[in-house]
Amino acid sequence: MKTSPLKTLAFAAFLFGISLLSACTATVRTAPPPVQTEVIPVAPGPRYAWVPGRHVRRGRSYVWQPGYYQAAPRAGRVYTQGYWRQGPRGYRWVPGRWR
Repeated sequence: MKTSPLKTLAFAAFLFGISLLSACTATVRTAPPPVQTEVIPVAPGPRYAWVPGRHVRRGRSYVWQPGYYQAAPRAGRVYTQGYWRQGPRGYRWVPGRWR
């Protein structure tokens, strides 16, 4: 089964566009509320890390998203938590990641 070069090019352009969208982050002018205190339960296993809760933007207000445990993608990885970064245009969420 042959695919036309035009279809291949269109699919590549689509994938490129999706990758650009994933790099977009929203900036908001209002600062997030202070972080809420959470009671952290016992980890379900040794490869799990606690991902702290955070305020997420919903419309014009913030909603608290509770923390949760997440399994490490590979042994030896350490989770670095996300944070709100203040910039000249407002606040932007920098997601946590595994290192």
